Amino acid sequence: MYHRLEQNVQFNHTLKGFILSNVALTETDGKVTLYITDTNRGQNSLIPPNDLDAHNTIDVNGATLYNLLKQYDISRPDLLKLDIEGIELPVLRGFFNEAPESYWPDFIQLEQHKREGHLKAARLAIEKGYNLRLRTRMNLLFSR
Repeated sequence: MYHRLEQNVQFNHTLKGFILSNVALTETDGKVTLYITDTNRGQNSLIPPNDLDAHNTIDVNGATLYNLLKQYDISRPDLLKLDIEGIELPVLRGFFNEAPESYWPDFIQLEQHKREGHLKAARLAIEKGYNLRLRTRMNLLFSR
């Protein structure tokens, strides 16, 4: 999967400023299990599946968002876009608990589903002082 991401970035050589890291964003650092769906590569997740789709698993390194930012010497992203298949809430919660406010981004974009975890992630952003600026069919955009 990481190799595919590397290829996509190479094919889009007009895009600049990418840093690729072969880790899963998690609430705490450490090894995690990634569930790989056989039918939709975009739905691989750290959350165990509850459907009948056959899944393979691999163990991957997990890192908190804050630690990843520190590792690459990024003190404050302009935009944080999270589309991480249902673990937006734990990642965002871990980030807000761990990162000094000076690291918090100006904008947060969250994928919008009616799943409870997504709704809680949006509420957490609001609790932390972000305002909903734009709602599309699939995304919410918050700013501070």
